[in-house]
Amino acid sequence: MNLLLRIYPCSRNSNDSASLKTARSALLAAALLLTAGPAQASNLLVNSDFETAPSGQTVPTGWTRFSPPTSRRDYWVEHLPAVAHSGTYYWKQWNALYNGTNNVAGIYQDFSSAPGSTYQASGWFFTYSGDTLGPNCATWIEVSFLGASSNVLALYKSDNFGASVGTDAWFQYPVTNACDLSSPVSVGDPYFTTYAVTGSVSQLVAPLGTKSVRYRYAYLEVEPGAGSSYFDDAVLNQISGPVPPVISSIFPQNMIFVNPSDGISFNVSSPSGFTINSNAIGLVVNGVNVSGSVAISGSSSN
Repeated sequence: MNLLLRIYPCSRNSNDSASLKTARSALLAAALLLTAGPAQASNLLVNSDFETAPSGQTVPTGWTRFSPPTSRRDYWVEHLPAVAHSGTYYWKQWNALYNGTNNVAGIYQDFSSAPGSTYQASGWFFTYSGDTLGPNCATWIEVSFLGASSNVLALYKSDNFGASVGTDAWFQYPVTNACDLSSPVSVGDPYFTTYAVTGSVSQLVAPLGTKSVRYRYAYLEVEPGAGSSYFDDAVLNQISGPVPPVISSIFPQNMIFVNPSDGISFNVSSPSGFTINSNAIGLVVNGVNVSGSVAISGSSSN
């Protein structure tokens, strides 16, 4: 098993050293590969229904946000005015700070993957009649397979959801469209590219060279005052392939101030009880490899 944990502070004071002293939040990107038995079909996504605290104007626990530089905090973990598809909360996203250029923003999660592993993915969309998506705006789900340098090896997406589908109701969208990476399609955002759809599939297969799989929700704003979209009950089921270990209890995360003496800690466990090679665990902080300073304890699988 090869595991690399990277932690990046969003901001630091000019007096900060390479160690983590001050951060508005800590963002996690993990790449894992575990040799194990075949997977049972299960949802890999953390906080897939947005029920894990906190709520409000915050990036939901377990997710990472992406947006162009022109974007603002155009999101909320919400429970009104709509009723969630399940539970109490859902992800709400509205128009970015429109400046004449289209914007694509959203949230995603990454997981380790291996060539030949198969997946199925879906999610539920909603737009409220009192704040309806603009006629040219759209939301969709993408599942991409990434190589060792985070290069995209294959990409699948759902159909686009828009206001013309209907308002004040939840609609499920499976990820069944295969895309051609040799045929990029511009959506008018210079920081985001999608690709032409070439066919339909029932399962998403990780190609040769795959190191990770990314599940991403995307919102395209085409005009100002473009309304909002709601997203709930995201699913990324792994049907077959090695079961990845789980990273949890990450510290620090979503904190305004971090005392450097508190250090960095996280837990790695194998859902199947397989041995985790502690010599293959790495930690990079602010671009500096500090793996030699990591102290490891626990059992062979946790």
